[in-house]
Amino acid sequence: EEFRRRMATKAPADRGQLAKALRYLADDPRGHQGSLQTKKMQGYDGIWEARAGLNGRLTFHYDGDVLVLRTNCRHDEVLASP
Repeated sequence: EEFRRRMATKAPADRGQLAKALRYLADDPRGHQGSLQTKKMQGYDGIWEARAGLNGRLTFHYDGDVLVLRTNCRHDEVLASP
């Protein structure tokens, strides 16, 4: 729900970058697509982050085999509240 709420407030260009990142993530959840730069977040067990454009980030975790989207925002906001 948090993810959807934040996405709805984005400018159209930012939503486009986020949608592109989500397509890449759906194709390759481990983030081998170079632009995602997917990595585990330091200090948070089981939470991953990926890039969505130059300044955007999204976070997610796994519930079994299901990838659960958590939030999307600027990089510094992600670090404060993944």
